[in-house]
Amino acid sequence: MIPKGRLVTLINQAVKWQQHECLYHNSSADTSLSLFADHACDKTLFPTNVIKILKGHTDEVWHISYSHDGKYLASLSKDKTGIIWNMEVKLMVHFIIFSL
Repeated sequence: MIPKGRLVTLINQAVKWQQHECLYHNSSADTSLSLFADHACDKTLFPTNVIKILKGHTDEVWHISYSHDGKYLASLSKDKTGIIWNMEVKLMVHFIIFSL
């Protein structure tokens, strides 16, 4: 027996997978996703302008990750530091030094 709502779940997963696999996906471009064609954002719509340079690391940044709500950004650098940024005001909120 197939659980109730399973088809809707599978369709939602397929749409999210297309979005995840899109190299230039830009949520603000408001592109529509469909099961009838593979999704691919136009790379010319991908943001390329620098809005703000976040200064704090003294060496190259190796990894960044946004919080689920997009309000914070975590960055890790070769200089063994980690910084949590508030992206609403574009300021550093936490500075962490890692020692090995």
